[in-house]
Amino acid sequence: DAYKIQAKSDLHILPNSTVTKIVDKRLLKDYYYINATISVENSGLLDASDTTLLIKADGNEVKKDIIPELPIGSVFIRTYINLPVAGNFSTIQIIVDSEDAINELDEGNNLLTLEL
Repeated sequence: DAYKIQAKSDLHILPNSTVTKIVDKRLLKDYYYINATISVENSGLLDASDTTLLIKADGNEVKKDIIPELPIGSVFIRTYINLPVAGNFSTIQIIVDSEDAINELDEGNNLLTLEL
């Protein structure tokens, strides 16, 4: 009994997730975009209910999306093409369960920060 843990889900961003910064230089203005492929796995002990996926550039929200229910051991993959960003940026944050709706085994693995 001393080694038992409560069964919970555990969502985390897989290391094969990628983000690319795109700069479209026009005559008088530069436009910034993100291309991303994000893989999220449920490596917990319970199915995970649907939750949020949030992408931020330098702390500003770029995209908020829904991750559907994920059974134990399953992976959700979402690809985004040409997501517009308000201005130049150097840091991307990908946050799973950004509203902390799911009680997970490890709440500390829901954030991936990338320096571009």
